[in-house]
Amino acid sequence: MADISGIPRKPVEKEDWSVTRRDGGGLSQPMSVGSAPSSSYTQRVPTMDKPTMGDYGKFEVPTMDQARLRELTRKSMGTQMSRQRMGLRDALRKAGYSDSPTMRGMLTEKALSGYGKGISDIRVGAQREAMAGYMPEYQAKVAGAQAEFGADVATQRTEFLADMQEYMGTMKQTEGYDTPRPRSGVSYGRIL
Repeated sequence: MADISGIPRKPVEKEDWSVTRRDGGGLSQPMSVGSAPSSSYTQRVPTMDKPTMGDYGKFEVPTMDQARLRELTRKSMGTQMSRQRMGLRDALRKAGYSDSPTMRGMLTEKALSGYGKGISDIRVGAQREAMAGYMPEYQAKVAGAQAEFGADVATQRTEFLADMQEYMGTMKQTEGYDTPRPRSGVSYGRIL
């Protein structure tokens, strides 16, 4: 690199030296050499409190109507239970015709055991059938609750957006100017 310390320099005169800066609006403004640019700004100041979105709560799934399920289960069990009872009566009648008390006890025990197992199977099948019959009602209930909750959220959101629009529209504009600040350690001299 060449040593330029011995080259004479001409002193900088502020009158000959200016820099033009373009603002966003396309205007040219002169800047003085020894200071930072001065610029104007526009600030929007709110005139009301900032709106907040309300608490719309939690979506709660409707509970199943247990009374309705029991009613449907009873209806489903009705005809099957009457058949089961008729079968038990026939088995007990046949067991009663036996001459041997031991045989009569074994046949009665077997009839009652089969009756208990039959009731259990009937109940399980009836509960499945009742659930299958109740599900469309329950799903409609859940869908209605979801629609109501969604409508509440949409209403609150719409109100919030309207409040935000009003908030933004009521802000007043204020203007200010940055004050020039001296630049430290910067030299704008020209080399001759």
